[in-house]
Amino acid sequence: MLYRDNEKCMNETNQETPVNTGLIQDRALNCIEAARLIHVVPIGSGKTLVPKEVYSKINWKSYTMATRKLLMAVFSRRTLATHSLTGKASPAFLSKPAKLCLDPKKVADIVMTVTANCHVKEGLVRSAITTKCADENKMLKLQTQKGQGREH
Repeated sequence: MLYRDNEKCMNETNQETPVNTGLIQDRALNCIEAARLIHVVPIGSGKTLVPKEVYSKINWKSYTMATRKLLMAVFSRRTLATHSLTGKASPAFLSKPAKLCLDPKKVADIVMTVTANCHVKEGLVRSAITTKCADENKMLKLQTQKGQGREH
């Protein structure tokens, strides 16, 4: 049973003893957090975390594959499909509304990691991110169309 900070509980000799449960809860949360971190790898600035199993299997000889793997580890498919690198409207499709912007800090961490490991320029990685978002958007549209086809 958890008690509020500095509540009293009965010790072995049935005497009331103050207990700082806040400290106990903090230690428990730190243990849970430490266990979670054992299975992830920080990338870029260290604030973005990627599952260790995914990171260890990345082929750094291909910057496009490395970028795509990291994107899938950091963002959901739906997020990639509904967001873009910059959040700006596409000059090729001026009639379409702008998408939301991918988290710039996470994007920066992916770009930093891929450029460092693959020895390519930032522009190439950013282009691969744009392509991956477009590919996921196409896949989402196809899945949506298939689902609507079954209903009719």
